[in-house]
Amino acid sequence: MFIELLYDDISLGSGSAFYLKNNNRLYLISNWHNYSGRNPKTRKPIHKECAIPNKVKVYSYNETDQGFAIEEKVYDLLDNNEISTWYEHCELGSKVDVAALPINDEDLGDVIDIERAIELVDPYDSETIKISDSLFILGYPFGLRVNDSLPIWKSATVASEPEIDCGSVPMFYIDTATKAGMSGAPVIMYRKRAIPIFGDGKSSVYHAEFIGIYSGRVIPRDLIEVQLGKVWKKSCLPSVLNGSKYSYFA
Repeated sequence: MFIELLYDDISLGSGSAFYLKNNNRLYLISNWHNYSGRNPKTRKPIHKECAIPNKVKVYSYNETDQGFAIEEKVYDLLDNNEISTWYEHCELGSKVDVAALPINDEDLGDVIDIERAIELVDPYDSETIKISDSLFILGYPFGLRVNDSLPIWKSATVASEPEIDCGSVPMFYIDTATKAGMSGAPVIMYRKRAIPIFGDGKSSVYHAEFIGIYSGRVIPRDLIEVQLGKVWKKSCLPSVLNGSKYSYFA
């Protein structure tokens, strides 16, 4: 989903996010730097005026009796004690640029989480991603949206061995030319099947799989931009969902 990071009613920027259901609880997954408003390495504010977001506005595309509708919801990012309402990685903290915001809104409707949004997964398909494989980032470059809510599918290529953790964190690199606003977007594999499969009364022509969370480009050190991005592996999510809260005074 498209999200806006707010200080009260003032928009500080935009990003991407997605819903994830785990143990009958709903979470809004995005990047640590989106929710905190800080550089995950230096902890310094990202905003040019050092503003820190205290709310997030979510534009979700939900299923209703009349079809699909866009719903806007605003959630707090910190409590009265300046402690985050969201969770960071239980061991690595901001070293893993992923955060999970619990959603306790019964009026949200029938939301489409990441597992429902992708095509039916073949239980007999043992495909794993490897170097040079194609992936897609579903986000909002410069806030660009289709029909006010739907994301742009940005193509990418796996650029490092996905089974190896880069820099001792659960992350790998992709080759892609992305822009601001895509941070927090889900990264998926999407391939046409050799043979369609059938299940739950419907057929599936494509194999889709949730791979991880996009968190931004590698910052170049010279005049030639390095078109590399970071993908945090989905395997890090349990440690984020069972993680700790971030203190804004830390």
